[in-house]
Amino acid sequence: MIHLIPHTQAADRPGWVGDDDLRPLSDIGRDQAMAIARVLGAVDAAYSSPARRCLETVAPLVVSGIELVTLDELREHQPGESFGDVAARMFSVLSHCRDRHPPQEVVAVCSHGDAIPITVAALVARHGLEDPPRIDRGGWYELDFGDTTDDDVVHIEARGTLLNE
Repeated sequence: MIHLIPHTQAADRPGWVGDDDLRPLSDIGRDQAMAIARVLGAVDAAYSSPARRCLETVAPLVVSGIELVTLDELREHQPGESFGDVAARMFSVLSHCRDRHPPQEVVAVCSHGDAIPITVAALVARHGLEDPPRIDRGGWYELDFGDTTDDDVVHIEARGTLLNE
């Protein structure tokens, strides 16, 4: 099972001075990260964007002996990058996870609040799935690949904090 987790609430972007990759979680974001960890427990594998706010979100899920792997492919949407390009690089990470971890392993993949909705929308379109509810900070998506040996997602479940629309 792969859990696609956007970083939890970060320090205010307009008030941040310096490299945005170094912007940390807010106090609320740290509480949200701990709440996710209480639900998911320890994971078998963890992947994250190199941004500090993503690393801090997934850190409570990582126990001794589990490596937290940082991947540039999990960065947020970049200026000039098409949505298709974002989805393609995120798909490459999901495929990588699928190749390396059997379905019974719990895998956390932490990225950004712009890249993840693009990816979920592309997965829904690609696999003809029902569109899951939108999540808020502190929520995540659970990707179910069923018993298939390929990259076909069979269901996407919104978990945690959902947006009230």
